[in-house]
Amino acid sequence: MGGVQIDQFGLIGAPRPPDQIVASINGKVSAEQDAQRKVIELQQFQTDANKKVVEAEGDAKAQIARANGSAEANRILNASVTENILKMRALDNEHDAIWRWNQQMPTTLIMGDSGKKLLFDVPVGK
Repeated sequence: MGGVQIDQFGLIGAPRPPDQIVASINGKVSAEQDAQRKVIELQQFQTDANKKVVEAEGDAKAQIARANGSAEANRILNASVTENILKMRALDNEHDAIWRWNQQMPTTLIMGDSGKKLLFDVPVGK
């Protein structure tokens, strides 16, 4: 018989597809990676935006809770204030004002037009 008989076949180096096919494959891989990166960026942006919304809602609720607490405390305090308590506070303030100077009672007491007492020492001339 005639013909060609191959006893051994081998390649030197790896088989290489044409450059156009390699460029096409690389372009497709790059496009897929860009698309995946953009999806991840979008998810991160949405997560950050949701986090900011949750933080803002939490801050608002905390401010409302503090305001409600302050309002309730003011209502309770206002309900507990009586005329006698106000008179006692005025006397305490007057007493404190006297003792702040030199721990001696002032030598002069002047009544103001509105009935308020003005206390002060009159300096002795030298």
